[in-house]
Amino acid sequence: MNKLKKVMNSPLIRWFFLAIALAALIWVIIKNWNPLVAALTTLSWQIATAGFLLAVVYVFFTLWSWRVILADLGSPLDWSTATQLFGISQIGKYIPGGVWNIVAAAEIGRDHDIPARRSVTAMTVAVLISLLTGTGIGVITILGTSVAIQVPTWAIVLLLIALIALLMPPVLNRLIAFGFKLLKRPTPERQISFKG
Repeated sequence: MNKLKKVMNSPLIRWFFLAIALAALIWVIIKNWNPLVAALTTLSWQIATAGFLLAVVYVFFTLWSWRVILADLGSPLDWSTATQLFGISQIGKYIPGGVWNIVAAAEIGRDHDIPARRSVTAMTVAVLISLLTGTGIGVITILGTSVAIQVPTWAIVLLLIALIALLMPPVLNRLIAFGFKLLKRPTPERQISFKG
């Protein structure tokens, strides 16, 4: 295990993973370029611009929630450091597997004296918050339109209530402890608070 940690801390390995992630990002853009352009031509410039701005706002609020959670767990970061760490780690999303952004945040976080388990916890909770807010916006949108959907509205509202319950600190801290127990790892030193 120590050999693996030493290899992962190598600057060469980190640059290699960053290069893979950037290559994967470029490949995804190139692969989806024609459908993207076709979709954009069907939208007015106002809708396309609003969509782009909302995507930027979404990323900002995800960064902000991650930063607040990380501070609540005991690792406060200034905005500049948080933006760099979060931004670089998010490139890992483009490597197949779905966990590389979390792994990247943990590895890069070590350079800022953030324990890996704290980084993993903060990033996972930030993803849960994104899921909750996305579901909430979806519920409000569905309830505010006359569009018929296949899923009953009560089931969507029930899902939203369940997600809110999962984010309550007493429940969330137990889930985090259970996850680390499954991984046979010690739990984070601090728990998430209601204030956080």
